[in-house]
Amino acid sequence: TAPQTAGSGTSSQPVSTLLTGLGANLTYHYRVVANNATGTTYGGDANFVTSSVPPPPPPASLTLAFPSGVTVISGSSPTGNATSLAGIDGSYYALRSSFFSAPSWYGTFSVAPNASDLKVTYNGKSSRSCSLSLALYRWTTGTWVPAGSSITLGTSPVTLSDAAPSSTIPAAELQSSGQVRVRASCSGTGFSRSSFALSSDLLRLSYRS
Repeated sequence: TAPQTAGSGTSSQPVSTLLTGLGANLTYHYRVVANNATGTTYGGDANFVTSSVPPPPPPASLTLAFPSGVTVISGSSPTGNATSLAGIDGSYYALRSSFFSAPSWYGTFSVAPNASDLKVTYNGKSSRSCSLSLALYRWTTGTWVPAGSSITLGTSPVTLSDAAPSSTIPAAELQSSGQVRVRASCSGTGFSRSSFALSSDLLRLSYRS
């Protein structure tokens, strides 16, 4: 440590210093060394033990949630149900486009208050290439507020995983029933002249709480 001025005289003087960078749960030895014009005197050996660093808190548990129900926004001839979205197993929830409208639907999820690290995972395909919009909806100021992303969905199955833009959903942003919604919507050009089907094999929401 750096030298300190202890003043003059023959009386005892308190000394102290701030130590940084010490390891946890270790024994350190020290002694006081006094020096003046007549020479140097070494104090006796002393020691102290640093405290243990508390272990980090365990990570919040990961919950995988699946839709408790699905609701058609636009489209026709729905087949399958919420159970069809519980795994990539070839059991599809499918919805056909209706006249002058592309298929759009949402799944309803129940999540814990202050859920964090939300991630939406979707697997599906379309009978024609379209732009799939996948959005998480939260209940804010009395209405559903969207945020999400989109990909181009073709006739081969595509999996989309997307972290929600907001890492935490406060309890105030859940509907009174503790629900959020994930909406899947397919759009493109020329759909008014011929219908097509949006087939969804998996819709899952993961979060920590």
